Amino acid sequence: MLPGGSVIGLEIIRSLARSRLFEPIGAAPEDDHSRFTVDEIHRIPPVSHPAFLDTVNELAAVARADVIFPANDDVGLAFAHAQESGQLVTPALTSDPTTHEITRSKRSTYVHLHGDVPVPAEVSDTTSPPIFPLFAKPDRGRMSIGTFRVDTPAELAVARQRNLLVTEYLPGPEYTVDCFTDRTGELRFARGRTRERIFGGISARSRWVDDDRMPAMARAINGRLSLRGGWFFQMKERRDGELVLMEVAPRIAGTMGLSRATGVNLPLLTLLDHFDADVEIPAPVPVTEVDRALESGFRTDLTYDHVYMGLADLVLVDDSVDLTAIRFIFQCRNRGIAVHLITRRAGDLAATLRKHGLADLFASIRQIAPTEPKWPHVQRGAAVFIDASIADRRAVTQHRGVPAFDPQNLEALIDHRR
Repeated sequence: MLPGGSVIGLEIIRSLARSRLFEPIGAAPEDDHSRFTVDEIHRIPPVSHPAFLDTVNELAAVARADVIFPANDDVGLAFAHAQESGQLVTPALTSDPTTHEITRSKRSTYVHLHGDVPVPAEVSDTTSPPIFPLFAKPDRGRMSIGTFRVDTPAELAVARQRNLLVTEYLPGPEYTVDCFTDRTGELRFARGRTRERIFGGISARSRWVDDDRMPAMARAINGRLSLRGGWFFQMKERRDGELVLMEVAPRIAGTMGLSRATGVNLPLLTLLDHFDADVEIPAPVPVTEVDRALESGFRTDLTYDHVYMGLADLVLVDDSVDLTAIRFIFQCRNRGIAVHLITRRAGDLAATLRKHGLADLFASIRQIAPTEPKWPHVQRGAAVFIDASIADRRAVTQHRGVPAFDPQNLEALIDHRR
């Protein structure tokens, strides 16, 4: 997908992470978060660069890519035109160029769909007198960049000077409708969700809302535009509750993870439809809400063949298995790294490990006395030590020269790549 580290690209990566049919490869014009999420990531020039298409074609050939998944509006538009003109060697998952051109411009979208769905009333220079508040936004903007509410004639003059699109102000709640149209043009899925907490123009908190007007608007839009695969549109309510279209995007949305969580994996369905598979839209499971935050990915230069770790406040916390620790242990097992347990826990340790399903996880287990140091049981070499005890960590580093991690920074050793 391209760019791999955009919010959309990361959602596509998550959507394909467990697929046995597709292996995602990332590409981006800058060093972004995608290198923490996929094994293979490539640097390419931005879409505006003259060498963009040649670089993409060369990369796709070298990587033996079967299809390209655009992950923002400008890339989708460029690929749509390149695909139609034969300049793109590897097929891209896009709608046709006309649809991309219309939807890339909000004004063109409103003109094209006026009469089919309610659209915001534009406030032109001849509109007199303007009724404040109004709303100003770039005609070809993204992520709410450059938008603002217009409350005064002076602010309206600023909007005009910046050549912004000025429309009526819509004070009500905002919604997104996730959609899927198959290769025959049939709208197969349309479900609305709220945009309750917005961060950088991205819906960070969203929950399903059942409103018959939303799929009806989806059908109207689908009938006027040539759409294929996953797409979405956004709406906002007027003061009287009428739903008004804000924008249409013929691509995956960053918060389509809520659809995926219910079983409707729109990026995967888009890929399957591209390869002419007859897809089925499953009955959704009852997942009702998503809330998103920044995700951290860490990289370390450490290489190690052995891990030595404690039990208390690491693998077991308040008599419950810690999920981060278990994830790390299985990450090590998958890579052939031996994990050794060193613990001062008293009593029947074997019974404790069996109780929590931990008995077969470790290459070796040492149960030592309450006053016995742990460092003699750690071998020098390519190893790391993880323990809740400051004294034990200090001693292991001092006597064995092995990096020592506190459970609080165990996350730094987690690899999010597939």
